[in-house]
Amino acid sequence: MEFVSRTKVIIVTFFCLLAIILFLLGSFLSMSNNPIADLSPELFFESPTSLSMIDLNYVISGEFYYSSKTNFYIMSYNPVDQSETNQFRLSSDFLVHKYAMNPYSGNLYFIEEGSNNIKVIYDYLNTYSDTPGSILSSYHFFSHSSDIRDLATAPSFPDILLFSTESNSIYYTYQDYYGNMQVDHLMDVRLSNIGGSWNGEFSVDNFGYLYFVQGTGGKIYRYDIFNDDFSLFYSSSSNEITSICFDSKNILYYTSGDNRVFRLVSLAQAQTDFSIDDPIDIAIVFVGYDQDMINTSKITKKLPHYGAIFLGGQDNAHYYYQANYSYYFADQAYKDALDAFVADHSVNDPTVQLDLPKLEYQAKFWDPQDVFIPKNGTAIDGNAVESWLEQNRYTNEVDYCISLLNFSYFDTEGRDHWFEIKDIDVDTGINKHWYRNEFDFPWNLDAEFPYVGYTGYESSDIFLDPTAFQWYLKWVEVWNGLNVNDGDHDFYDEDLDHFMKTHDPDTSNGKIAINDYISDWLAELVPINLFWPPLNRIDFSEDISLQVKIFNGVSHLGFTNSDLKWTINETAISFALTELMPESNIDIDVEFLDLANYSNIEGILNHPNYIVDYSPDEPPIANYTYYDGMGIYNHLFSTTYRRLFFDLDAADLVVTGYAFILDNATLASPGIWSGGGLFTGLGGDQRTLQLMELDRLYYPNRTDLIAVPRQGLSTVLVHELGHAIGFPHTFTSTQYAADFTADTMGYYGDYTRFSRIRIESFQRYAAEQEIFEALKMAQEPMLIDAELEWLVDLQDTWDNLTDSYSSKDYLKARQVAMELQQSLKEHTIDTDAIESSDAITIIGKNIDILFSSVLLIIGVFAVIAAGVCLYFIIVRQPLKT
Repeated sequence: MEFVSRTKVIIVTFFCLLAIILFLLGSFLSMSNNPIADLSPELFFESPTSLSMIDLNYVISGEFYYSSKTNFYIMSYNPVDQSETNQFRLSSDFLVHKYAMNPYSGNLYFIEEGSNNIKVIYDYLNTYSDTPGSILSSYHFFSHSSDIRDLATAPSFPDILLFSTESNSIYYTYQDYYGNMQVDHLMDVRLSNIGGSWNGEFSVDNFGYLYFVQGTGGKIYRYDIFNDDFSLFYSSSSNEITSICFDSKNILYYTSGDNRVFRLVSLAQAQTDFSIDDPIDIAIVFVGYDQDMINTSKITKKLPHYGAIFLGGQDNAHYYYQANYSYYFADQAYKDALDAFVADHSVNDPTVQLDLPKLEYQAKFWDPQDVFIPKNGTAIDGNAVESWLEQNRYTNEVDYCISLLNFSYFDTEGRDHWFEIKDIDVDTGINKHWYRNEFDFPWNLDAEFPYVGYTGYESSDIFLDPTAFQWYLKWVEVWNGLNVNDGDHDFYDEDLDHFMKTHDPDTSNGKIAINDYISDWLAELVPINLFWPPLNRIDFSEDISLQVKIFNGVSHLGFTNSDLKWTINETAISFALTELMPESNIDIDVEFLDLANYSNIEGILNHPNYIVDYSPDEPPIANYTYYDGMGIYNHLFSTTYRRLFFDLDAADLVVTGYAFILDNATLASPGIWSGGGLFTGLGGDQRTLQLMELDRLYYPNRTDLIAVPRQGLSTVLVHELGHAIGFPHTFTSTQYAADFTADTMGYYGDYTRFSRIRIESFQRYAAEQEIFEALKMAQEPMLIDAELEWLVDLQDTWDNLTDSYSSKDYLKARQVAMELQQSLKEHTIDTDAIESSDAITIIGKNIDILFSSVLLIIGVFAVIAAGVCLYFIIVRQPLKT
C-alpha cells in the first residue's frame, strides 16, 4: 500500500482541526449572541408569603404589583420602605391568568386563564377598595378570536393595550376618531428567533422595544419593531424566567415562578442614575372652609395622578410624570388678611346673567336672541387677588398652589359676587365687554364678564371660588348640547352656596354631595391646566418665521388696506411668542393684499364646493355666506398655493397664515345644523386660517359708531398660532371649567398672550423631549458598560439637569439635555466596547441563522478525517518519504 506524504497529512490535519474550531466558535457565538456585555441579576425582594408569582407590573408611583397563581390576588411592594400592601382580588368567578396596568389612565386589564376575554377595572389605581380581599367591579373590554396569553402596557404606548395570542401574534387596541375601540395586528413572533418556543409572556420598555420570554429556560429576547431586529437580551443558566416588567429607569425585573423577584443591572446602571424621579407637587389650600366638611381622600381619588406628553418620532414615545397632592386649611390670620384685601378691591358693579328661555330657543332654532339680562352684585378685582395670592403663597414647598376661596359672605338675596378680569384688546386698547359667540349683535348687553376662578400672567398658581357667580358653564351646557345630567356637573348649574341650601353638610348624604361638587370642579380644572399635553411634538426652534397674508375683501365698501393696518399689532404678537420661546429669533412678516387682485383665491372662496349648504330652508342670519372652513384650509395649504405666497425656507420653523376680512360671512362646518358649528379660524401643523367679519372688527350696526374699531385680528391670530405650535384649547368638548384663565387658547376670554402656567408647561414639555432623547441615547452604553469611567463622570452633568428641572428652570434643563446628547454621540459611536459587542452579535447571528447546519456537517466529517490522519501519524509510523 502506498502511503500519503507526511506533509499532506499535516496539512489535512490542520484544516480538519480548523474546521472543528470554527464549528465550536460558531456554536458558541450562536448561543451567546448577547449584545449586553454584563447584566447581573440581583434579588430585588422576596415575598414573605409563599406565592407562585405569575405576573409583574411596575407602576410609576414607585410600587411593584405582582400576582399569585393560586388565588389571584394583586399585591404591591414598596421598595422604599420594603413593605407589602393589601391584597385585592379581581374575580371570584374564575382564575385570572394575566393582567396589565396602564400608569397613565390607572386602568387595570386582566384575562381569564385559557380565555379570549379581556376585562377592565377603570381607574383602578384611584378607586381601589379600602377593604383587603375585596372584589372590584370590572367591565368587558374586548374578546378576541383565540385565547389571549398576556397583556402589556408601557409609557411608549400610553393609550394602547397590547396582547399576545395562542397563534403567536401580537395585537394592539386603540380608539378611532369617533372614540370606538379598534384592534390591529402588530406582528407575528417568529419562534426561531426566541429559541423555538414562546410562552406568550412579553413586556415593553420605556423606549418602545418589545421583550419576549423564551417558552422554556431563562432567555429574554429584545425586538426592535421599527428595524425588525431580534437579539438575545439576557440568558440565565440557573433561573427559569416566567414574568418580566420595567421600571421608570428602564431596568428589567423578572420572576422565576416562585416568590422572588430579581432585577437585571449592568455595572454602569449600578453606579449611575440617569433618570428623573421628580413628581409635580400640587398644594390645594382651602380658605374659609370647615375642615370637618372636606374629605381630602375623596378629592384625591378624582384628580389625575399621572401625566404624559407625546415626544414624537417613529417610536411614538411618551414621557411620564407623576402628581402628588397635599392639602392645607388656611388659619384665621391668613383668611382675615385676604378678606381685608378683597374688601379694598371690590365694588358694586353690574354684570349680566343668561335669559335661559331665549338661549334655549336660539340653540334650538338658530334664531339670534338677546340672551343676556342685567344682574347686580359685587365685582372683585381678580387680577389683584392673583397678585396677592402670589405674594402671600400659603406654602412654597410645592410646584403649584390651587387656592379654594369662599367669599359667599358678599352674597345676599338677589345679589352674588364674582371676579372681574381685565381683558384688553391689543389692537384697539378697549377692555372687552362683549362675549365672543356666533350671534354677536347690538342687543347683547355690554358687560364685564364674571369669572369664578383664574390663572393669569403673574403666577402659575390657580384660584377658584366655587361660591362665585358665573354663567359661562351654563352657556356651553345649553349652546353645545352637553349631557351634564350625570351628577358630575352640578357646578355648571349653580354655585356652591346655592347648592348647599339643598344639601346639608351636617348630614352624611349632604357631606358626600358637597365633596362630590368640589371634587368635580377640581377634576375639570386641574388636568387641563396642569396635565394637558400638546397636540403634537413641540418644535422649539432657534429661528422662527411667521408669515401672514391678509386678504382685504371689503375694499369695495371703502376700507382700504391702510385703513385696516390697525388690526394687526406685530409688537404684541412678537411679545407673546418671545414669552413662550425666549431663546428663539422670531421674524414676523404681515402683508395686506386686496382680494380683488387675486382671482385664484376669489375662485376658491366662490367655488360651490366650499359654500356650506344649510337646512332648514333659511340660514340663521340672512344674506350671510357660510364657507367650508376645513375645505378651504386644505386647499389653500396645498403645496401649490403655499409655495405661491410663502417662503418656506425662511427659518428653521416657518408658520404660515391666511386671514380674510369679509362682510356678512363666517367659516362653518358642513352639517352645522346637525351638530357642526360656526368658527373664526383653524390652526395646526404650522398653518393658520382665519376669517373676520367686518362687523366684528368695528362696532356693528351703529350708525354713529360704524367706523369705530372694536377688536382686531391679533388675538385670533395668536390663538391659531398656538394651535400651529401644537397647543390644544383650554377646554374639551365636554369640559370647560379650565377656560377661566387668561390664555389665548381659551374661548371665554380673548387674550393675546399665553398664561404663565401654559408657558411653564410648554417649556417643561420642550425639556422633557430632549431629556427623553438623552435617556434613550444613554441606554445602550449603560447596558454594555461602555467607557464606564466616563459614564460615571457624566452623572454630575445629569444631576445638574435634574436640579434645573426640579427648580422649574426648564430652559436650562433643556439646554443641558441637548449637551448630554452631543456628549453621548461623541463617546458612544466608536467605542471599542460597542464595536466588539456589535461585531459578536452580528457574526453570531449570521452563523447561527445561515451556517449552523453547514458547520455541523463539516464538524462531523472533520472529526472523522482528523481521526484518520492522526491514525496514520501515530499508529502507522514511520511514514514513507
